[in-house]
Amino acid sequence: MVNALEDRLRNEVKREQTHVIRALKESGSAVFDYTVENPIFLIDGKIYDGKTSPSVQSFLKNNYKPWATFEVTDMKVEPTGLMAATVCYTATGSKEGGQKEQVIGTSAWLQEASADWKLVSHTEGKA
Repeated sequence: MVNALEDRLRNEVKREQTHVIRALKESGSAVFDYTVENPIFLIDGKIYDGKTSPSVQSFLKNNYKPWATFEVTDMKVEPTGLMAATVCYTATGSKEGGQKEQVIGTSAWLQEASADWKLVSHTEGKA
């Protein structure tokens, strides 16, 4: 039974992570449909949250450059509790006008009482 629950959790979180990756190809602010109110993002070595300047909301809305291409090459999802999971992935992608590069990413997810999965933190950068 535990394996079945963990498998379901992994599948649900992998689906949500795929939605976030698609959103980050659209625009930075598109990701807010999937996040907690005040997520933490670490992008290319800089940390953004609700207290930084710029805030994570401002950075993603005004400064984040969406991915023009992005292909996940490997993704691992590990439950960290009954209602939480961590995702690690590698990918190949390019920003508009940029060259393809190897990318690493991590995300932390939390399932709310409503059963919705929400992104708590996200990291992306060059491998």
